[in-house]
Amino acid sequence: SLVCAGASVSTAVSVTSVNPSVFYLWYCNAKPVASQTTATLSLNNVTSAQSGTYVAVATGCASVTSSPFVLTVGDVASFQVRGAG
Repeated sequence: SLVCAGASVSTAVSVTSVNPSVFYLWYCNAKPVASQTTATLSLNNVTSAQSGTYVAVATGCASVTSSPFVLTVGDVASFQVRGAG
């Protein structure tokens, strides 16, 4: 997904498990994302530093990794408007 800097981003995963205690951890470029420990990834006021490939790892009786979600954050200052001349 491509979003502008300052936007909010939310995406979720769903896991079917016989274990009622499923734990989630989101990763961006293989590094844990702070405070993202539910099935929903919620990022507010995003910056270009948050661009990357996100996955969720759900752990219950076993661990499963979600399909990757690619986030690209465009810097508002990098967009130019050119008049039709």
